[in-house]
Amino acid sequence: MQIRKLVVSAAAVLSLAATALTTTASANAAPEPTITYPPASVLVQPAPVDVTAVLNAAPRNAKTVYVATWGTPHTETPNESAYCHTTPVSGRWMESRFEACLNLSGVATAYNANTKAVIGQLFYTVHWDAQASNGSKSWAYAVHYTRTRAWGAGLEAEIQGAGICNAGCNLSGRGLGTQPLGATGKASAEWTVNARVPARGRVNTTAEAKWRFVAPGVIPSNTVGIPTPTVRCDNAALANMPRYGCVLPNIIPVLTVPYSRYPQYAQHIADAQKAGLPSTLSRLFNGTLINKNRNTSCPSSLPRPAGDECDEYPFASTYQGGFMSGGKFSRRMINGKQNRLGGQDLQALYNGARLLDADKFQVQVTR
Repeated sequence: MQIRKLVVSAAAVLSLAATALTTTASANAAPEPTITYPPASVLVQPAPVDVTAVLNAAPRNAKTVYVATWGTPHTETPNESAYCHTTPVSGRWMESRFEACLNLSGVATAYNANTKAVIGQLFYTVHWDAQASNGSKSWAYAVHYTRTRAWGAGLEAEIQGAGICNAGCNLSGRGLGTQPLGATGKASAEWTVNARVPARGRVNTTAEAKWRFVAPGVIPSNTVGIPTPTVRCDNAALANMPRYGCVLPNIIPVLTVPYSRYPQYAQHIADAQKAGLPSTLSRLFNGTLINKNRNTSCPSSLPRPAGDECDEYPFASTYQGGFMSGGKFSRRMINGKQNRLGGQDLQALYNGARLLDADKFQVQVTR
């Protein structure tokens, strides 16, 4: 599976987008650490459609009935995002920290209501894309439809639908309405999902486009749709982070710690993890507990050699720190500049990935 990386400046407070980008390395930083978002691949299994039940529910005087079903999963559509293009997966939500996308295909079949014979079909693909950001309590949601082929009564089919949101949000923007899949073979809808974020809190949001197929004189099809993965929006961050932000919380960021950037700092973390200390940590907001972690691992009474500082692992700003873990920690006197640079990189991770209290992240030492 392809892993998307974002390379960030260690000294900057960054807002990380969902697409890969690289900032200019500072003159004394070689190489930059990376924040990596290994994507989750979540299989989508739409509910099966009972074609017989749909046909039997049609009015007795009906002549033609549309039935919407899902087709064979595909890997690509003309409207797909850059993320789905670089990680094409059939029938799976591809999730990163700030984006999710999905490609599926569907079929609208026209039946003779009396004989139940198939008298036409419309084949189409659907691309969903959800994009969140660090700095807003809203996120973008788009659905694109592309007709691939049609015949018979399927040629007249138009797509009709609307977007819905869960209790934590509302939608604004250009909805689906009724659109033909005729000459251009395309239809789309784009919404802004506005989260109802409580004061100093967070809320989980999902949205869903639901649609059916219609045509003059034809009984409309059943309604189909796929909900988005959960997007968490909040204003629960600390003062040095943007006031609002939205992320896909199931994605656990990975901070790489390269030896070539700070050899003593990296070696300490590598040795600590090799000794059994965790590589997956959880951010801690409580300042009192952070100080207790630090004072447990690196009390001020410890002598520091000239130019060195006390480095602790797991970090004091995590739930796995020295005090919170009941004394399971490692400490080492290392070069002070390397220790401070490591702290800057950790803060860049916290801010860029919008890690809230108890959010998990991984630490990976690399050569």
